[in-house]
Amino acid sequence: MTDGYRDRSGTDATNVALNGFVDIGDRLTLKPGFTWTDVAFELPGGLSGADFERDPEAAAYEDDKGSESGWGASLLAAFDYDSRFTLDVPVDFRTLEREADISASWGTNYYSYEQKQFAGRPRARLDASLASLPVRISGGLDYEGSLYTATQYAEEERDTTTAEYDFFQTAVSPWLSVRAE
Repeated sequence: MTDGYRDRSGTDATNVALNGFVDIGDRLTLKPGFTWTDVAFELPGGLSGADFERDPEAAAYEDDKGSESGWGASLLAAFDYDSRFTLDVPVDFRTLEREADISASWGTNYYSYEQKQFAGRPRARLDASLASLPVRISGGLDYEGSLYTATQYAEEERDTTTAEYDFFQTAVSPWLSVRAE
């Protein structure tokens, strides 16, 4: 029992994930995947224990709430040429939509967010000999990109826009590893 402290921290979530694989011949495997999520949540007030002890009524923001829904898809193509050379090409995409109604001393703010993410991480591995020393050479490229948009509204119906912004964030990381076996 919280006696009011950190009330409104409930969550209702539904998450679904489907994965599979199919072998195409002896050398190629495809692994598709799909996810779907739907979450509704309450937002408790941002009080410390001391703040709550001073004024328990300050914890009650009955309008604070949020939701998140989205889906994602992925595919891994795994190519095994022989026991010495493999190539994996995983890619995935995910989209999320969020809404949050957040109370403050100056009124309630209504936000809507959308996030789209893409990632690809191709990698290769070669087992070989260098001067009769067995080595494993691995390399790849890790890429992630995310487009994030947000809108703030004046009212719960989300008709009047008060602020908007968006940004694109990306990361690219090539890598190489050589290891004696």
